[in-house]
Amino acid sequence: KGASREQFQLLVRECNLRKNFVVVITGATGGIGSALCQAVLQLGGLVVAVDIHQQALEEFQQQQDDPDRIRIVTADFSDLESVANAANSILNQVSQIDILVNNAGLAYKLEDGEKAGVSKQGYDLCFQVNYLSHVLLTEKLLPKLITKSSSGRVVHVTSGLSFGVDGSGLVPQEEAKGGGIIKPPSASQPGAKGLVPR
Repeated sequence: KGASREQFQLLVRECNLRKNFVVVITGATGGIGSALCQAVLQLGGLVVAVDIHQQALEEFQQQQDDPDRIRIVTADFSDLESVANAANSILNQVSQIDILVNNAGLAYKLEDGEKAGVSKQGYDLCFQVNYLSHVLLTEKLLPKLITKSSSGRVVHVTSGLSFGVDGSGLVPQEEAKGGGIIKPPSASQPGAKGLVPR
């Protein structure tokens, strides 16, 4: 928590943010997201807290000294339609966004024979939650991130788990077009470029 607060203070100073700066934080009710929300509030900012857990968002808001400095938005990052609706809600609640922190994410380990989770739109669940949903959210919020008076910042939070991924499971076999799985060459195949064995 201390390190993330110090790093966030540096970001706030670097951005030369005004009082009541606006920060959108996904995955806001736990871990890094919750700590960042607290840091923003302590630094005088307004938080748009985005999470799948409506009740946890409401409890977080009620626990604050100044709940009016928190906007809450529910979004299910495993459903791109939900993310688009959340983005529209955010756009309607604030006039400008200074920082977007894409923090929501998930990880799972598959045992032999288990199939990866599939999103409502047919993508690998981790890929959609950890990547596609954040690309969509960022794209939809760009008009309020980049304005005549300001250029906002986008921060993507990730984990060390991403180092073990070679991209071969991004499209579930059942959902791949043409019935086959889209699979890049493995790092051990001759001529494979850009893949680092771990």
